Amino acid sequence: KREEFRKYLQETPFKINGKTINIKNITFHDEKEKAKNISDTDITKLRFRDNAIVKDPNDNSIVKEIKTKIYEQVSEQRKDLFIKVQSGKNTIYVVPIEKRDEFRKYLQETPFKINGKTINIKNITFPDEKENKTKNTSVQIMPNNGGNEM
Repeated sequence: KREEFRKYLQETPFKINGKTINIKNITFHDEKEKAKNISDTDITKLRFRDNAIVKDPNDNSIVKEIKTKIYEQVSEQRKDLFIKVQSGKNTIYVVPIEKRDEFRKYLQETPFKINGKTINIKNITFPDEKENKTKNTSVQIMPNNGGNEM
């Protein structure tokens, strides 16, 4: 219903505090990401920290704080894996999908020194890879009636 909502906002004058307000443009939060030329498959520090599943050789998940530090170390050590994206006054460093496999390989082959400990990474699942697994799983669900009825 987003487009319907957008159209309504743009076509409807609103009376607020005795003034008539007309809306010309609406950009929703997820559209701002696209406007900054960051696609859903690009890995930002926040997406890596919050949404990537990163596991050590013992299959333990690596916590957000450590993932952030790893991302920052890689961005200093391997600048070639990142692109700079300007977002207003901020510059963020993003791993584009074309560099994802190289980024993953580097993460898995490089021991990271964080807080006096050596961190090794065995497996990484990026956010959009999790979504694909979920979608594939949901396709396999069958109704109780064996699928004979719609």
